[in-house]
Amino acid sequence: MFFQFVIWISLYFISFISGKNEPKNYPKNYFSIPIKGNIDLTGNFGEIRTNHFHTGIDFRTGNGQTGIKIYASADGYLGRINISTKGYGKALYIIHPNGYTTVYGHLQDFETKIKNYTEKYQFKNELYETEIFPDANALKVKKGELIAFSGNTGGSAGPHLHFEIRNTKTEETIDPMLFGLKIKDNVKPIIKSFVLYKIDDNEKHENGTYKFIKFSPNNKNINSGSGNFAFGLEYQDYIRPGGFAMGINSIKLFVNNKLYFEQKIEKFKFVDSRMVNCHIDYSILENEDIKIVKLFVDDGNKLDFYPIAKNKGKILLKETDKLNIKIVISDHSKNKDSISFHLIGKNKNDEDKPFKNYKTIATPYYNTELAYPLKNTIIESKVKDETFKIEIPVGALFDTSLISLRVSGISENGNQIWEILRSDFPLKENIKISINKKQTTGNLDKNVIIRINKKGERKAEKTYINENYLYTNTKYFGKFYLTEDTTKPEVSNIIINENKFSVNIKDDISGIKEYLVTIDNKWTLAYYETKENILSGYIPESVKCGMHNFTVKTTDYFNNTNIKTQTFTIDNCLKNMKLKKGDKAPLFETTDHNGKLVKLSDLSADKIVLYFYPKDDTPGCTAQACNLRDNYEMLTAKGFKIYGVSPDGIKQHVKFREKYNLPFDLLTDENHVIAEAYGTWVEKSMYGKNYMGMARVTFIIENGLITDIVEKVDTKNHTNQIIK
Repeated sequence: MFFQFVIWISLYFISFISGKNEPKNYPKNYFSIPIKGNIDLTGNFGEIRTNHFHTGIDFRTGNGQTGIKIYASADGYLGRINISTKGYGKALYIIHPNGYTTVYGHLQDFETKIKNYTEKYQFKNELYETEIFPDANALKVKKGELIAFSGNTGGSAGPHLHFEIRNTKTEETIDPMLFGLKIKDNVKPIIKSFVLYKIDDNEKHENGTYKFIKFSPNNKNINSGSGNFAFGLEYQDYIRPGGFAMGINSIKLFVNNKLYFEQKIEKFKFVDSRMVNCHIDYSILENEDIKIVKLFVDDGNKLDFYPIAKNKGKILLKETDKLNIKIVISDHSKNKDSISFHLIGKNKNDEDKPFKNYKTIATPYYNTELAYPLKNTIIESKVKDETFKIEIPVGALFDTSLISLRVSGISENGNQIWEILRSDFPLKENIKISINKKQTTGNLDKNVIIRINKKGERKAEKTYINENYLYTNTKYFGKFYLTEDTTKPEVSNIIINENKFSVNIKDDISGIKEYLVTIDNKWTLAYYETKENILSGYIPESVKCGMHNFTVKTTDYFNNTNIKTQTFTIDNCLKNMKLKKGDKAPLFETTDHNGKLVKLSDLSADKIVLYFYPKDDTPGCTAQACNLRDNYEMLTAKGFKIYGVSPDGIKQHVKFREKYNLPFDLLTDENHVIAEAYGTWVEKSMYGKNYMGMARVTFIIENGLITDIVEKVDTKNHTNQIIK
């Protein structure tokens, strides 16, 4: 009995230890894919991105479109709404009762209920960028319910939906594919090359990397000589031919047919994401733009991605050894690729292979010091009365490194360029660099530290003043210099069209810190799309007919400010019309797109949506028509019959209906007789010129009476205005 108890305890303990890295039994079929139609991915979980692992999966929206409908992946409630010019842009977070949270990022817009809730908060607090945590009962959603429309906001590089599943309590992000999402993948991954590293810690401490040799997958015998070695791998994977590059979640390294090292990416914490620069060879990425994943656990790597890592993946090779090496990679659909070769300790030519590194700088350094991950390090140098100081705190370095500092040139403004190591040395946390402010000119508040990246681009760092120094906190080594920012941001191309506005704003040095849009001195909601340098929004419904002042104020990070004001006129309204709710609808007769006679008197028993619009196949009119088309079944189920009216003729109507598959009738009003009867033929202005045209107005008519008038039409949300 005692023996059985010991066996049971032993097995339990072994299963506990070995289960640490085993995949959890995540609920299958609980979450659904949040978009409909053809499913294609532009990125997957754990994929290597700049300074981070990708935290979810990216769904391609349409053919790279915005405005695609996004649905709740499961029942829950909106626990967080975030609007930012960076990161996920406009994003929603749904908390589910099973302990998980789904995230929907880079959205263009929210569903009406969520949008109204968000904008009410923004107007009340006069906030552009905002983070809201609604009460659990405020915004409940059901699985498959429309919640948003896809976009390209924030740090997105192209239209798509970023989708995550997180542990609600721990905030760990988990591979969504582990929850049984069905995404077709018939393409096997391919090993493109592999790297052999010669493990020498002194070499690494001095140069930042181990010496290495790169091989093609076809190599079968490698005479490396004896010593300590490790491998790195370059691969590619797609879920369809000609698709987007994906990451790989499973890599196995076998030595003499025994599993020696395994990598498996299933979940991670956001605080560990920057450790990607220790998971890959950062130097090769910076110098050759090639992603090499290390098949060993480097010093400083604290990731929990390696369930098996004998000797941390490093291999001791004796002169008499001939090891059989096999590397296998696989994706979620069990598609695989592998390579096999021999690693031979005997080296006939002593230096059979030219191991390389990236230490190529010949100019001597002014100061050099060995820095340790668990020790604070301060290095200071003075050249031509300018003092440059580096402060490296505990935890900033992945590994012990020889930190070198020198002046490597002069900037275009005559300032000294200081170089700390090279940009191909990764950092885990911020370091502080300071420049003595005695050498600054003009207003100290306008001085900024500039970093030069590997492409030669100038990037302004947030710069602060402390005693005798200007300083910044940065996660990069490389080149820095001090300059001034006295240039105010650019504000141009103010366009106000119907109920929308857009403005180009830009700052080339420190960037836009704040912006403010007002109409007649009243705060107005706007969104800044930094990739396109466009500030845009809608004219509030409270702005009535007449002339108004539109003002944009922008401020950069050094308090340089630019203010532009432009007048505009609201003329798309019924200022000459006496019709109101409860009035009898003016009778008319005209022809539809088929040339068929249509009389309002024949439709008195119907609930009519009579919407007036300016012109077929123009952006606003198309958005409005497509919104009604997409919700046509719901509108007809509620008893509505839809008619569009514009000055276009039958030929233009037919093309418009066929191009966008519009299911409702379009009526002709070439002589604007109907428009004048309803008061929608109004004076407009564009670029300082006045002309007559059709106002965008909708009438709801029931039993011959006008029951509602929508004067401020939201073209992308018109259905909700009708059925409110």
